[in-house]
Amino acid sequence: MHHQPQVAVITPTGMHGDRRRYLGELYDSLTAQDIAWEWIIAPNGRRADPDRLPAAIAADPRVTVCARPDPGAAPARNTSLNYVTAPYVCYADDDDLLPPASLSVRHHRAQSAGLGWVAGHSADLKEDGRLQTWECAAPTGLLDAGDVWTHWPSPHVGKPPVGHTMLLTRTEIARAY
Repeated sequence: MHHQPQVAVITPTGMHGDRRRYLGELYDSLTAQDIAWEWIIAPNGRRADPDRLPAAIAADPRVTVCARPDPGAAPARNTSLNYVTAPYVCYADDDDLLPPASLSVRHHRAQSAGLGWVAGHSADLKEDGRLQTWECAAPTGLLDAGDVWTHWPSPHVGKPPVGHTMLLTRTEIARAY
């Protein structure tokens, strides 16, 4: 028996053969989360056959498939918002992994502080096998609007890589974009 999902995870995918293994690894990282979730998978593109989803993923009642014949990850993410029932949503690409408690930590922070969105950390697996985690120059915690930039020596030194996979957003806000 599953509880009402608190967080939805949207994953666009071209369902390329070499990425099916990654989808399985992402699924494993989702099943290790300590909060109720739902997963909207958006196979997109003419060759993105939803019937090629790994059997365990396709059989999970927490998974919804939102197939799109037209290519494009961004339109797939936007269309998938129509299937979200959870009050918060985040995105994970088909080759991403979510560390344990990733969803619950961000969800708890957003709810306890009354925030519309929160950002988490991001780590990239490099070709040489190293895991490189990006560290934000701004301190952890609530910041006033516009305050993040005050922690950089210059906006030209580099910008924060706040991508869609780092954000957890109230669903109503994500739908308003």
